[in-house]
Amino acid sequence: MTRLYSFKEGALDEAAQILDTNIYLDRSGIISALSASVLLARSVEYLDVSPALKETMITRADDALYLGSDHAFVNALVARVFLNISGEHSKGYELANKAVLLDPQNPYALNSAAAAQSFLGAPKEAQILARKSQKFAKSQPNEFWFDAGFSLSAASAGDITAARNAALQSHQKMRSFRPALRWLVAYSYYERDFKMASEYTRRLKILEPDFHPSSLLEPSYPVAILRQAGVIDRIGEVLG
Repeated sequence: MTRLYSFKEGALDEAAQILDTNIYLDRSGIISALSASVLLARSVEYLDVSPALKETMITRADDALYLGSDHAFVNALVARVFLNISGEHSKGYELANKAVLLDPQNPYALNSAAAAQSFLGAPKEAQILARKSQKFAKSQPNEFWFDAGFSLSAASAGDITAARNAALQSHQKMRSFRPALRWLVAYSYYERDFKMASEYTRRLKILEPDFHPSSLLEPSYPVAILRQAGVIDRIGEVLG
């Protein structure tokens, strides 16, 4: 789990290898769900949307449901695959809701339900669910992940101040988590805080040497939700 959510250099590849090795040892569906989740993370982080990877993700997700359809954690992780990759948003929404019904205080379930609401065009509802996921993730080793989820939900709802604060919380808890730093650069430019934009850029370049603020404007750069929320268009007025 630590490797899966750290986003350190090589950590996602290492997590994928470990899960591939152990996928047949756990018959509850948890390992299959984690495998699908780490492949999803790699797809987003490395911009890999190849048909082969997509097929593997969906196969792992289907296996996870077959083995653990009554497990909130399994449903929550698999929901994200269907929301983000397969295009089956309705199925992702159903799985996320099922996860919450199975365990209303499960932060993974609430996080997936928030993502589902965002896909359905209900950003305020998504923000409420993401806030709940933060609450129930307190003191977990990957607490930063749920701060990140709230940041994106808040951005989609147009609450950039809350989005920025949550991204900062995420960054402070996991300094190697590049997405939070990318968002902090974007949010700082959005709010015309050029001093902090420069500082976050400096920190991000340590982890991502080729990064430049203008990278945020590239269509292939992994800030899709901020792009959809209009954040990138706004900062394009400054960076362009």
